[in-house]
Amino acid sequence: MSSIAPVSRSGRRAPQFQDKPSCRAWVRALPLTNVQLSHTTLHTQLRLLNHHAAAPLERLKMMEELREAAAFLQGELGRQYWSQAAPLNYSGQAAWDSVAELWREILDGYRICLNEGRGDAAMTAYIPLATQRCLRYGGLLALESYRVYRELPAALWEDLHAFYRFAEGKGFAAQPVKDRLSQAGSSSTCQGVYLQTVLIHLANPYQFTPKQLAIVYRWLDAWAVRAELLPAGGIPSQPAAAVDIGGDAPPNHESGTLTAPRYLDTRRLAATLKKRIYRLQQGDRPAAIGLGADCAQPGCARLLAQVYHYWTRGRPQRLLPRRHASPRAELCFGLDAAYFHTAGGKAFTQPQRESGLKRDDLEDLRLLGRAAAASAPAVSTAADAPLEVWEIRDESALGFGLLRHPRQGAPVAQNQLVAVRPFDGKRFALGTIRWLTIGADNDMQAGIRMFPGVPVPLAARPWPCDPETERFSPVFLLPAVAAVHSVETLVLPPEIYRQGQLEVVAAEAQYTVTLTGLLEKGRGYVLAAFTCPATVR
Repeated sequence: MSSIAPVSRSGRRAPQFQDKPSCRAWVRALPLTNVQLSHTTLHTQLRLLNHHAAAPLERLKMMEELREAAAFLQGELGRQYWSQAAPLNYSGQAAWDSVAELWREILDGYRICLNEGRGDAAMTAYIPLATQRCLRYGGLLALESYRVYRELPAALWEDLHAFYRFAEGKGFAAQPVKDRLSQAGSSSTCQGVYLQTVLIHLANPYQFTPKQLAIVYRWLDAWAVRAELLPAGGIPSQPAAAVDIGGDAPPNHESGTLTAPRYLDTRRLAATLKKRIYRLQQGDRPAAIGLGADCAQPGCARLLAQVYHYWTRGRPQRLLPRRHASPRAELCFGLDAAYFHTAGGKAFTQPQRESGLKRDDLEDLRLLGRAAAASAPAVSTAADAPLEVWEIRDESALGFGLLRHPRQGAPVAQNQLVAVRPFDGKRFALGTIRWLTIGADNDMQAGIRMFPGVPVPLAARPWPCDPETERFSPVFLLPAVAAVHSVETLVLPPEIYRQGQLEVVAAEAQYTVTLTGLLEKGRGYVLAAFTCPATVR
């Protein structure tokens, strides 16, 4: 256990509690309705406890008393940034720093219990619990990094591997310990909590929205125990991810030089997922089969199928090979900016309709003596739709791998609509941000999944409607591309999507199209299937 790093200790003033009873009384007096004050107070007292001498078992009991309040406050403070684009704004970054620091402080508190509990007869029965808590809070620190698309430092993986290696070596990795904060029951195991973090990482968490990440983490709280770690001689026949519990690297599906290899057997976990995927296909509600009331179809089935593939077969193979790319590309974000640049720098304007003044214009003339000016479009000049320059790391017909250096652009969000044009390209193409990562140097990398076809900018509005009040919105037509089996689709703002019809204006022609299905819902856009009559209105 000497490889589990000790916590630096220095003399400071004592915390406001010295034992379990006084700690319990102190927690009860916390003003939890004042989240910021209580969070800061708890962090301060925990830091003092970690630098204050205490018997290992008494320290462990005090740490246990603090858990519930810490979980509540972390969740409340985390809401300030969980849905923010990356990189976080000033207040979001401050909140994330506070949450991450408290997870580290809790992890260090249990690490002290573990290190100082060796050889202490009173702690012997509690060593499995202290180890499980170290794995739990190391995993929560990892989860908080995934939420803001930050890469995990090697030191955290080294800690997690070392805690698990200790549990395995002492023979209690699969021993249940009480954990009333577990979302899956009243107990958990060191192996289950460790595999929860391993499996989250293997599922490529940088592609998840914050809500999806929370759902998968909750599922794994119950399901991770159905996976196993096997020594080299017990590799299952399925493609197995390797975990080097003697190193500082994350788990992966690639073989290499490993000092203490373990291989992931997910056959029982796969059976659990397949059963639920089948039940969803038969029409069962997600909540009825233990997936949670916050899971909705069809997204729930897609998410289950996605993690099933990652956990049983590894990362999906690329449909088309990557190729050498032009070194840089221009990007803009959002439907309005994409329309401006794909239309050749022309602002979206309301299509010219029948001649004559509208009802509102006549009312303005009667009251004001003049017709009111039309409202300005959301994007009217290049300054409203700035282009960013990103480095292209790789490229294929269906996507880009891009890099942006710190402080060189706007915040970016998962599933955000983007328009991309390589420096050697002639046209902008549309796509969506598939994954994001932010490295230790704050460089941002993004994976862009491109939509097939050259986008055609159009105007559309719901139909039937009151033509005097319903305004047109910028939309795109994506033509069918036989090579990748894609069908004609419309890219629409979410507010005009509905099962029914749209009035679409293309050049001088007008069409009434019928929307037949929602293909994809992103941040600020939807992809919709449609049918169009052969005749023009």
